Amino acid sequence: MRDPFSRQSTPRLVAMLAILVAIGAMVWFLGVVSSYERSIISRTRSEIAALHSHGPLTAHDVGLIRAWMTFDYLNDIFALPPQYLQQTLSITDSQYPRLSIAHAARDENLTNADMASRVRVAVEQYFASSTTR
Repeated sequence: MRDPFSRQSTPRLVAMLAILVAIGAMVWFLGVVSSYERSIISRTRSEIAALHSHGPLTAHDVGLIRAWMTFDYLNDIFALPPQYLQQTLSITDSQYPRLSIAHAARDENLTNADMASRVRVAVEQYFASSTTR
């Protein structure tokens, strides 16, 4: 009968233990990241819900715009005309307005932050032009 703790099997046991530790660390890390993302989304949604309960958002609220938001949602919470962002940002994707900022960013080869910034500017411009009418 072979001794499981012999010199020949020790490297194999160490390798298996290292793999188990690495898998455990990965599972823990993914859980932490997922929890962090959920808390950010939840906090942002609660901020918007609080503001939205007082009527449509305004140019002062563009800092709440996030990449997970769809254009349909943005049109609703900022009370924008349905095609305004599509025309202003030259969005040609047939999924508009049920298209997220993140998806539009991928279509345009932009980062989520860059596309969200463009959306913020477009919303600010809408409010600036609507106050001068």
